[in-house]
Amino acid sequence: MTYKKVVLFLLAISSFNLLAPARVVPQAQRRVRQYIELRRAPSNLQRFLSNNNVDLNYVYPDGKTILTIAALSANQGALEVLLNKGADPHQIVRDGKNVLELVNEKQDSDLYTSIRNLLNHAMNPRPRPRATVQSDIVYR
Repeated sequence: MTYKKVVLFLLAISSFNLLAPARVVPQAQRRVRQYIELRRAPSNLQRFLSNNNVDLNYVYPDGKTILTIAALSANQGALEVLLNKGADPHQIVRDGKNVLELVNEKQDSDLYTSIRNLLNHAMNPRPRPRATVQSDIVYR
């Protein structure tokens, strides 16, 4: 009888996946994700990031970062705030791809054009023009 109970207990535990190690997402990380998914105003997100210690490059258990969530949901305001606060667009997130590659896979090109432009600019910033030195000026 005890053998049967042990087997049933182990089957019950395995069906709830209680033996697998749990990965606890910090509360601040959950709140930031909610801000982005609920499409809150970018000013609210910026205030929350300023007041809380949030890892902008944290990878959630589903393999996404905050930047990935904002980009794939076409949340341009949140994307601008995250890039200005220092989120890394070069970070490999899922399947060996970065955020820009995941956005490029999206079919709706009109919706994601501004997102692509923001990410392209963040990943490849234009070099600043060189200051003109007196010797570079040609007099005629």
